[in-house]
Amino acid sequence: MPNTNLENSKINMKTRIRNRVQAGQTPRDLGRLAKSARFVGLTDDAEVETDIDTQMAAAIPTASIDDLVEMSEGLAELRSGAADMGRVSNTDNLTEGGNKFLKAANVQPAISVSGDLSYDNGVVSYTAPTAAALQVVATVGDLPTGASPGDQAVVQSNNNLYIRTADGWYATALINTAPSISGNDASYELATDGTPTVITMTATDPENDPVTFSYAVSSGSLDGTTVEQNDNVFTVTPHASNPATFSLTFSADDSVNVATSSSDFSLNFAPDFSGHSLESGPYGSYYQWGGLPLGSFDEYDAMDHTQQMNSGQLIKVQVNSPRINSGVIINLGTTATLKGFVSNGTSTGFGSGGGAYPFGGNNRTSVFNVDTNQWEVIDNKNKNQRKYGAPSLITANQSPYDTVNQDPNWQYGEAGVRINKIKVEANGPGPSPWSSGSSPRGIFLIF
Repeated sequence: MPNTNLENSKINMKTRIRNRVQAGQTPRDLGRLAKSARFVGLTDDAEVETDIDTQMAAAIPTASIDDLVEMSEGLAELRSGAADMGRVSNTDNLTEGGNKFLKAANVQPAISVSGDLSYDNGVVSYTAPTAAALQVVATVGDLPTGASPGDQAVVQSNNNLYIRTADGWYATALINTAPSISGNDASYELATDGTPTVITMTATDPENDPVTFSYAVSSGSLDGTTVEQNDNVFTVTPHASNPATFSLTFSADDSVNVATSSSDFSLNFAPDFSGHSLESGPYGSYYQWGGLPLGSFDEYDAMDHTQQMNSGQLIKVQVNSPRINSGVIINLGTTATLKGFVSNGTSTGFGSGGGAYPFGGNNRTSVFNVDTNQWEVIDNKNKNQRKYGAPSLITANQSPYDTVNQDPNWQYGEAGVRINKIKVEANGPGPSPWSSGSSPRGIFLIF
């Protein structure tokens, strides 16, 4: 039957060893305590091993070579149940089945495991494990007992890499993990009045290594916008007049691993249409437009008919002798991104014109796409109260919004289309199929 006194002594020794370890000891004392745990039969005790691993992991960064030897020998004896038989000699490789703990003097210059681990100048690093042989467990006690020699595992509680040999699991190195980084938003809209956007990044390193911050333009172009860095503070100052779209990637580097986080930036100025003019209109012209875009479909719906007809946002077009139908071309005086429009068709209040006999030719509105360098039809009907545009412009308040009768449907999505000209053509009515007349049209533009 079990010797009760011996069992009680073992329990008492375990308690004293754990208390001494948890109280914090020198690296050499930790190695001696590990050997003491072996002497009293605590070689398979997960609690003792976890305590010793945790304290050793904290002591490793400042330990001398001799300290590391003392700690590794203590661990070797604790895990194998046998006394250390001397140092590795005449070889730089750990022999499978041996009981040697890796030291700076006898480890290979570089190692890697299935793409997950790397070793450089005394530091082992890993990314998210992908190899089936590399496992991640919570504590030393969770290391699988059925593992095969050569299997690797990472213990999260002490951040150590373990390798399985014929004798059991061995802690071979403290793993350096990447810092975490935060502080930036996913996207920023820069101020058009020049007000800087200030971003303060923060980073936390699991090993408390010093972290260095940096940034890089990962896409797009600053186009005159500047970025100034003061340690972890980044000041983005928008240009006074140049629009810009770009992305910045912020980095936190602990000298071994790098963590990154990206943000998208945009700087958009309201287009200036003050230079708009009639480019071509031998049989017509346009009037009333004050160079003002429409803000949204909701803004249009908020106006009554009289307000719409007298708005400086409305481009009124009069096409004379529409059977000739050369159209009216309006040069916007700038390039701007069209996001949507409202066709006012032949609403009353546009001036003269009428009758029931249509002339031949086109009845449509086109825009000149500066990216494709061609005219593209955006409305083949020019009917009244037709709304076309990016999906985000369509809200629950939109009435009427007729997608069925759109011809063609809005084809530019949320991005819109960059244009510099608009052409309005009309086959308007006249008193007879053979006589001249005038045909009014109207359009509101959203940029």
